[in-house]
Amino acid sequence: MGIITISRIATQIIAVFSLDRDIETQFDFFNDVRFFPDNISVCINKVDLVEGDIKAGLEKAKKKIEGFFQERKITISDYFSTCGETVEKFADVESYNNAVAEMILKICTGN
Repeated sequence: MGIITISRIATQIIAVFSLDRDIETQFDFFNDVRFFPDNISVCINKVDLVEGDIKAGLEKAKKKIEGFFQERKITISDYFSTCGETVEKFADVESYNNAVAEMILKICTGN
């Protein structure tokens, strides 16, 4: 999984979830984090790997993620959706990858 390092002085936390893996098992990582601020951003990655209706897949993931963090009294300020792979004939690669830059700018500037 990796090393969990979240400082109490961190001003922004981005929880990243991958849609090519089960969301429920990804929650295990966040259960090990001792400190979370009251407000976080969420990045949902690899939307290009969702089979079928992407919007429905995103909404399903968002509901699970929101429920998980609501139980811990953590508010999600914003969701960002990005591509992690280059899938042949996936037309929206550029718009989703632009979302990465928008996410970084929005979080860093606080707007």
